[in-house]
Amino acid sequence: MKKTPTGTVQSKAENQASIGTMLDSYKNQAVQQQVIQRVNAVSVDDPYEFEVTRGDLGNGTDTTQHTRDSVNSWKKFPTGINWSYSIYDVGDNYIDGDKGYTSNPPPQKVGQRYDAGHSLGRQNGGLGDDSQWVFPQNPQINRGNRFNGNKTYKQWREPENVFHNAVNDYGKGTWKIKLS
Repeated sequence: MKKTPTGTVQSKAENQASIGTMLDSYKNQAVQQQVIQRVNAVSVDDPYEFEVTRGDLGNGTDTTQHTRDSVNSWKKFPTGINWSYSIYDVGDNYIDGDKGYTSNPPPQKVGQRYDAGHSLGRQNGGLGDDSQWVFPQNPQINRGNRFNGNKTYKQWREPENVFHNAVNDYGKGTWKIKLS
């Protein structure tokens, strides 16, 4: 038994249940904060923009069958991805940034579908289980493998990982992509 600040007595089981409730509440607040960091809606020609803090890192979710089906039902598939990021310290001082372009050709293998690409990488807090956070992405580009014999890691995965490491080191950043 443990005496609480209000003077009531709790058993060990009640105390653990109370701690579990507090942790669930914290997790729910973290997920709500992740949803708030998304600045705008999904579509080709409209940019995705995210504000990411160190606390968002590692809190993303995997894609689901629903999100994979959803991106394969788009009427217009993006053929390219413009990406950029900026890194800031906790005092909002600009540290560094980068930008680039990645092609997004249709899947090449017979019967292969688009991946549900995270608009913000899962490792950076992106929600793969929410259709508003994913887009149709060539599987070889998304996974950092090879496309037509060429390595694709530097085109997409590397910028996501560099962004992740910089946010972890400095505190926060802004990630933007625009599908074309």
